Amino acid sequence: MRATKRLLIVLVATAGVAVGVHAYSLEGLDGLLFAKTVHEDTIYAPGYSDTAFRKVHRSMTEAEVSRVLPSPISEVWTYNDRGASLASVQFVGEVVEGVRADGMASLDAVGVGMTKADVIARVGAPPAKNLIYTRSRNDSSYHVRVLALRNGKVAKRISEFYVD
Repeated sequence: MRATKRLLIVLVATAGVAVGVHAYSLEGLDGLLFAKTVHEDTIYAPGYSDTAFRKVHRSMTEAEVSRVLPSPISEVWTYNDRGASLASVQFVGEVVEGVRADGMASLDAVGVGMTKADVIARVGAPPAKNLIYTRSRNDSSYHVRVLALRNGKVAKRISEFYVD
């Protein structure tokens, strides 16, 4: 009877620790296990911290996010996310790094090297943005940290361990 009681206490304590780790970890238990067993090569935005990322919540404005987190590594502005089309512009810093027009004629006027101000002047502000705080150094497994904004507010906080 005593051994059964001890076993039950150990199991409950282990489950409690697992639930606590899963709740606190940005990636849950899966991320914790994969990050320890798979080679990862995450590059974080300068000044980024998981502690600050945890403070971001749905409906925060982009200005509120910028007070909590540093500038992202890159941004993707999405102009049409309906159906199969994902017309978008990718920035590194203030400069366009890539454009995916996907049939959106107004994005044909946007080119690599333009600034955010140039893009807004030509096609307007985007309805959706992804603020990207991490990337893989060698196109390998890494810790994903992205904020999806819709109409200037956080719609989703994405944190997972990407296994490649």
